[in-house]
Amino acid sequence: MAAAAGLHQDVLARILLLLSCIVDRVRASAVNKHWRRVSLQNPPPLPRLLRPSTARTESYRIFGGFVDLHPSLSDEGRGPRFCGSAPGGWFVMSSQPWRGHALLNLRTGERVALPERVRIPLEFGLGVITCPMMIRAAVMSSAPPSGACLVAAVTSSQTNLAFWRPGMECWLSAPAVGRFVRNAEDITYHDGWFCAVESDDDLVCYKPEIAPAEDGAPSLTIRHHAYNLHVHGHRTAPREIVSRYLLPSASGADLLMVKRF
Repeated sequence: MAAAAGLHQDVLARILLLLSCIVDRVRASAVNKHWRRVSLQNPPPLPRLLRPSTARTESYRIFGGFVDLHPSLSDEGRGPRFCGSAPGGWFVMSSQPWRGHALLNLRTGERVALPERVRIPLEFGLGVITCPMMIRAAVMSSAPPSGACLVAAVTSSQTNLAFWRPGMECWLSAPAVGRFVRNAEDITYHDGWFCAVESDDDLVCYKPEIAPAEDGAPSLTIRHHAYNLHVHGHRTAPREIVSRYLLPSASGADLLMVKRF
């Protein structure tokens, strides 16, 4: 323990940056004066509360105090509907109720337009149709312009889930899983997979992989695994409304499903 208490400042700073939970950070800073001094000199970014409006979009640190509570945000953030976010100030947004989807960096104003239509292969190889879509919620694997940037979206369309990567002219619908229509309620990116929780408590994990199409345009192939998460305990009453959410544990190692009754 004595060796850990006297860790070099650079090593300790790297360790503290890995702590995503505020409780863990407080406990680490209480080890001794050296740990407290380093933790205050290298405050990791804490979650912010984003409050969009047609006048301006404001951002506040939920736990407050480390830096300016009112960081400057791009004017591009006025009035849009936000659907998801990624580190670095990136958001999935929609400038109109059903249109204008884009990736937007609120810090710089950089904007990457997203397609408005989704490509849906028909059963039995009968062809492909494209349909308009609206994004309800979305998540990114990494922020652009990274070549690993992939976006998954829960949609209102003839498909409930769609995927996109830079260079694609249309979204690609999720592959069929079993005989039933999928109904994803929430989606997150965890351990290299896009994980979607569905209204029947199933968890379906998707891994899009880049595959060049015959015409040379970028496309995706999507692997998937389905898990049944039916849990004994609370039984849903008739007409009872239940909402399901996915979030990482405090350590980031586990994925949790939260049900709100």
